[in-house]
Amino acid sequence: MAEQTASTRAAVDYCLHLCCKEKFVDMGEPFDLRDSGSGIYWCAHTQTCIGPDGQLVHVTDCKSGRTCFEVC
Repeated sequence: MAEQTASTRAAVDYCLHLCCKEKFVDMGEPFDLRDSGSGIYWCAHTQTCIGPDGQLVHVTDCKSGRTCFEVC
């Protein structure tokens, strides 16, 4: 059985549509966006740093309570 990684240490609590460039690199294990080295995020819906609700996109902000939030 695989060791517990940073990506499995806690439940994912950010939006399904939140993206960062590291998300698209296959490292052989799931990637947790909270571990992004760049800190640059965008929304898959708008393809910008502004979400569909007009608010900034960031791993600390794209959470339950926003009108555009979707569970991973």
